[in-house]
Amino acid sequence: MTSENLSDEEKWVVKECLLAISSGNFLDDGEFHTLMGLTLAETHLIAIAYPNIQEACLESPSARNSSNDNLMAQLNSTAINNSLNNLIGYQKWSSCLWTKYISVSLDEVERIFKKWRR
Repeated sequence: MTSENLSDEEKWVVKECLLAISSGNFLDDGEFHTLMGLTLAETHLIAIAYPNIQEACLESPSARNSSNDNLMAQLNSTAINNSLNNLIGYQKWSSCLWTKYISVSLDEVERIFKKWRR
């Protein structure tokens, strides 16, 4: 689960998704932390820095190491995973809102998400 196998274009879509989620327009404020596992502010900071961030495989036992670098990598990966997952599965937004933030179709985001998860 890292972006290293994504093309530059696919990484741009991931950034768009992170920025969309962190805009506060796609998830209700009261549910944001519950759905994302991070605050809106934390997610926005990750969105701004992406793709120049460290990522961790969330399913790897070594990813549970408690070093500061690894914890940050886990938060970054959680932000990516949950942003894409919520955009795909939590569709309480209009198509106009989608196209304001994201330049590709929902199907393309889902394809990139599946590729990122490999």
